[in-house]
Amino acid sequence: MDLREPSRSEAGMIAGWERHPDNERFIIAGDEAQHVTALEDPDLRYFILDDRGLPVGFVLLAGLAGGNGAVEFRRIVVMEKGRGYGRAAVKAVKQYCFEVLHVHRLWLDVLEENIRARSLYESAGFVREGVLRECVRREDGFHSLVVMSMLDSEYASDRPESVS
Repeated sequence: MDLREPSRSEAGMIAGWERHPDNERFIIAGDEAQHVTALEDPDLRYFILDDRGLPVGFVLLAGLAGGNGAVEFRRIVVMEKGRGYGRAAVKAVKQYCFEVLHVHRLWLDVLEENIRARSLYESAGFVREGVLRECVRREDGFHSLVVMSMLDSEYASDRPESVS
């Protein structure tokens, strides 16, 4: 799994992936124009997930311009579920954030009912911090978000080469 920065011309593809029925129920989708604008925002960083040159999804990080050493893992969208792309993407994002950006804290929020994503994050070492109760309003009612994070010390202790 490779991470690469998208071109402006791929904003429509990103918006289409978000609107896919398998994805849009778990995220707040943007349109193409919003993604074009966001691609220019220094506080955000998009990466296309490539599997041997084929785009299979994307991730979005936020908070890069902040000075507190924390980055938000804002979005992950994978088009083909069950092929290990999500797991590989989470691993690549952790490596990028902790080894390239040298962040202190990588955090995310996930809809409480998104069991598949929560299980992935837990198995990748993210720690549940709490619940933002009924903070997202959708057509079918209010939904809660689970806040999860990983600290640089937790990332370092989880890496095989750090085992004594």
